[in-house]
This record gives sequence, C-alpha cells and structure tokens, in this order.
Amino acid sequence: MALAKGLSIYMNGVSLGCALTSLDATATTDALDSTTLCQNYRTYATGIKNGTASASGIWDYNSTTADKIHEVFKAAYDSGSENIVTATLESIASNAVDKDAILFNATQSSYNVEVQNGQLIMCTAEFQATSGINYGKIIFNAAVNNTTTNGTAINNTVDTTNGGLFQVQVQNPSEYGWTVKLQHSDDNSTWVDLATLTSTGTGKKYEAQSAQVTGTIEQYVRARVTASTGSITFVAGFARR
Repeated sequence: MALAKGLSIYMNGVSLGCALTSLDATATTDALDSTTLCQNYRTYATGIKNGTASASGIWDYNSTTADKIHEVFKAAYDSGSENIVTATLESIASNAVDKDAILFNATQSSYNVEVQNGQLIMCTAEFQATSGINYGKIIFNAAVNNTTTNGTAINNTVDTTNGGLFQVQVQNPSEYGWTVKLQHSDDNSTWVDLATLTSTGTGKKYEAQSAQVTGTIEQYVRARVTASTGSITFVAGFARR
C-alpha cells in the first residue's frame, strides 16, 4: 500500500511539495471507432495521447524570493509558456534514485484563488500537458560542488524504442555554470550521451529544463551532472515511453 507522504513536487525548479495538498495527473488516449458495417460489435483504434493535471495548495507568497506557490503559479499563468513539472510518488532522501515519478511539460490554463471567511486561503492551477503525462524514475537527487558526478545507473532490463522525456530541476543556479547529461548503456559500463541540458545564464535562483528523447534507449540510463561553480542541487527524472 502506497501512502502520499514525504513526496517532492518541483515546478520550474521550485520545490512545491510543502505547499501543495494535492496533485491530479490524468493520461488519456483517444479511442477511435473503427467499426465497419459488416461487424456486429464495435472495434476501436488507438488515437492521440493527451494529458491534463491540476494542483491545489495553501496560498502563500514572497515577492522577494519568488519561490512561493503564488509567484510560481501566477508567473506560469501570465507567461503562457511551457512549464516543467517533476513529482515523486515515493519519499526520496538525498542521493536516492530509482524512485517512481510523474513527469510532464504543460501550459497552465487557469489559476484560481479561493477565499472563505475564517478558512485557509487555497489556490488551484490547471494544466494542459504538451507531451502527455509520463511515468518514470528519479535518476539524480543530490548537491554537486565544483565537480562532475555520475548518477547511479537505472536498469530497465530491456531496451526501448519509443524515446522518452528527460527533465532536470535545479536549485541555486545563481552560482552559474552547470550541465546535466542523460546517458544510456547496454552493459552498465560504456556510456553514450542521449541529451544535454545546460545553464541558460547567471542570476537565477531556480531553473528547470527538459528534452524530448527519440529513438532507442538502451537498458541502462543515468545522469551525469557537472557544477562548475559553487554547490548546486539537482533533481533529474527520466520517463521511457
């Protein structure tokens, strides 16, 4: 039995796990009616995949640090840009990997603040996924200080051919200079780069990036993380499709 306790939820580099009270992510696939006139039962063909999500939490703000739920949701709604969300389904300690996670990139379609007399102020955001809801693993969760660190390999037991979604959530990148690579291997010994994400500039306290990976992904994957200046905390996730 799984219990929603001690979970981590990151949006655009900001940790919102201690602000949110619920996260609802729904993956759907169109079922297209392919029934012909000669049949006496209905048949269906698989159509386009889609995904939606909603998140609710206790309203809070800090206009100076801009790391509270109000600033994050308001900025996402105002910008109309794609947001990067990584949510764990298990409690993760520092340096823990191979934990189940939900990953999605999405535009925020609404932001609602609910105020009732004598009650906590609550807020809700709705999201439309731009590349579906993806179920994967946390492949890196640690601080890196002026060095390059190889993450622990995740064994999928077999290769996959449908690509996947790679995400990285970064805290304290104001120190500048970071790179996170997604690598794969067929023997857990020789590694080849699949995708590379890098810092987009200085002066950012939080940052998130993602990459769509296409083609074959071999049995093992890992993250290779570099912080060239200062101690930076990285959480990276990957979902095979």
